[in-house]
Amino acid sequence: MLKAILKRRSTPSWLTRIRHAIDNPETGARVKPVLPKWQARQILETLPFRDRLIAMIAAFCAMRPGEIFGLRWSSWRKDQFNVEGTAWRGVFREGKAKTKGSKAPVVIPDVLIPLIQMWRDQSLHADSDQLMFPSEKGTPMRPENWLRRRIKPIARTAGISVPVNFQVLRRTFATNAQGHGNPKDVQSHLRHSDIGTTLNEYTQPIPESVRKLVNAVAQDVMSSEKEAVLERIQ
Repeated sequence: MLKAILKRRSTPSWLTRIRHAIDNPETGARVKPVLPKWQARQILETLPFRDRLIAMIAAFCAMRPGEIFGLRWSSWRKDQFNVEGTAWRGVFREGKAKTKGSKAPVVIPDVLIPLIQMWRDQSLHADSDQLMFPSEKGTPMRPENWLRRRIKPIARTAGISVPVNFQVLRRTFATNAQGHGNPKDVQSHLRHSDIGTTLNEYTQPIPESVRKLVNAVAQDVMSSEKEAVLERIQ
């Protein structure tokens, strides 16, 4: 006991501070990266048609990976998607969703509807209960494989340092939505049960309707810089 007391007394204060810093390191704020518009546009324009369609659904419909790879043709209702199930590790789970609110209809921006129709035309022989984006085996694709094979190489070649994944694309949508819609609209589109998640983990914005918000973000990202300048002049 006496030795322990003497040891504590003989320990210099500077050494005590170092030990405290090692035992209790400072934790910085968690980084929540988003893609700049030009980088998002660069990735979307470089991808082949099917992968570009998947990425645009992620970027503008702000859907989770399990929802996207669980989409069936019966899920497509022209201007919206209905979440009928989700994919998990290559398996389709009928009726499953992250939360009850996740089953809310998902608005599809106008720029995306003709592209989905083109993909449907290429998949004429697919039944309504078949997946929109099946793997070669006909099972749901695994998000991590799709990102590794399709997105990461393009991002690397383009020198994009942001770790492009589905959460980053959802967060990028929420960030780009600023000025196009109010927080409730963004919450509605991301289908968060708690608006605090939308505001604290994603973004805050300004008034209008969900459809106008979704179309505005999609057109803003996909328009060229030249078009954007002309619009400002007019």
